[in-house]
Amino acid sequence: MSEPEAVLQKMWGFPTFRGLQKQIVDSVLAGRDTLAILPTGGGKSMCYQLPGIASDSQTLVVSPLIALMADQVQGLESRGIPAAAILGSQSIDEMKNRLRAFETRECRILYVSPERLGSPVFLNRISSCKIDILAVDEAHCISQWGSMFRPSYRRISAFRKNNFPNSVMIAVTATATPAVAADVVKSLEMMRPAIFTTSIDRPNISWAVQKPQHKRRELLQTISNLDGSKIVYCNTRRSVERYGSWLGRLGFDVQQYHGGMTMTKRDVALSEWMRSGASIMVSTNAFGMGIDKPDVRVVCHAGLPRNIENFYQEAGRGGRDGKAALSVLMYNDADIARLRQLVDYSCYPPRHVRRFIRSITNIVQLPNHIGWYKLSLPVLAKDCGMNHHDVAQLMHLLLRKQIIFGNSRDQEWLIRVARPVELRKISGELAAYRRRSMRQANAMIAYLRTSVCRRRYLLNYFGEDADARCGKCSMCLNAEGSDDSSNRQYTVM
Repeated sequence: MSEPEAVLQKMWGFPTFRGLQKQIVDSVLAGRDTLAILPTGGGKSMCYQLPGIASDSQTLVVSPLIALMADQVQGLESRGIPAAAILGSQSIDEMKNRLRAFETRECRILYVSPERLGSPVFLNRISSCKIDILAVDEAHCISQWGSMFRPSYRRISAFRKNNFPNSVMIAVTATATPAVAADVVKSLEMMRPAIFTTSIDRPNISWAVQKPQHKRRELLQTISNLDGSKIVYCNTRRSVERYGSWLGRLGFDVQQYHGGMTMTKRDVALSEWMRSGASIMVSTNAFGMGIDKPDVRVVCHAGLPRNIENFYQEAGRGGRDGKAALSVLMYNDADIARLRQLVDYSCYPPRHVRRFIRSITNIVQLPNHIGWYKLSLPVLAKDCGMNHHDVAQLMHLLLRKQIIFGNSRDQEWLIRVARPVELRKISGELAAYRRRSMRQANAMIAYLRTSVCRRRYLLNYFGEDADARCGKCSMCLNAEGSDDSSNRQYTVM
């Protein structure tokens, strides 16, 4: 085994570890399951990449986003560490070639999405590989997405238990409340884990909230007065295109990024932005996790994030070089109404869910010797008192959770219920998800209206204590205790 410090210096070019990195690496090398909660820019990725190289081991990384995986692989290869990612756009042959390279140790670190762990072809091939370290990146997503919209996250523990029970697991995240951290440990079935938590405080970031009469005017004022790269987050693809086009017409170097763009266009936009010293990236929340550009001076939200976790993660793209950065959140009353509406729309009312489950249950109780049932979407929607889109979304949710199997054509579904007991439980799960989403949205709105130091509010949300005043957020700077847009918070920069 190589000394971790020697590997750090040779491969990463750093003379010493930072913060808790050394303890985290030592914990993994000692074969102990490990949960690491470090701030954005705190070197989380290195904590699961280095142990495998130091111990001559094979590492499988479960990561939530394609862009994040591609960025990590590129960074490793630039250091001379053979790495690869298995992506949905690849052919079966490409996937097999990468797995073969991993099996023969030509590839030392392999990235996959959580959904890949449910692929029979992947499972068949990976079973012949040796996995010493199983890493879960952005582990807060297990709690945030796992139970409902990415249930594959909840199967990571079974994948480990059934295939690589002797592997050591490390999970890392930058945004986890105490409750989320406990949920991660429970969901991954981590065995007596060592938990390393350092403050997620970013003291170099100034936190500002503004309620301007004209968002564009205030945004222009902010980005015109500060050097360095900027990120402008918008809630919709349409807003991204509008803000991006407007800034482009004003002569700014602007890139756009959202989920409706092709992967090639997104890669080009990211590459151009990373290369430029003063470019503006206008994006939805599809852009963020794992993006590591050190000189981002301003992160501006032109709409309300869905929760504090997302907001803190996105704002944390700023100031990764340790120098001063500014987070500006601009909102109006319509934004608050839209956030409440979004949560209400995406988290189905309990009474509608109960009707939906009751309708499905009544149908599958009909006599049927082959176990397959034909459903009419319009009839089901009318029976539930829901629109067609919501009923289709709920059907897809049951498919993702593998409660039902089936397929659809036009307005007709052919289904078979695989787990009737789980079908009855889904109503309670959706109700719990709705309550949690409402609490998170209310906390986001409370951040706008709080009369305390904004830095203190954010740290308290994540279970940390903080000084009564930071002295440089918009609330601390404003003696009147309100966020007048004429108060130029960016002057603290």
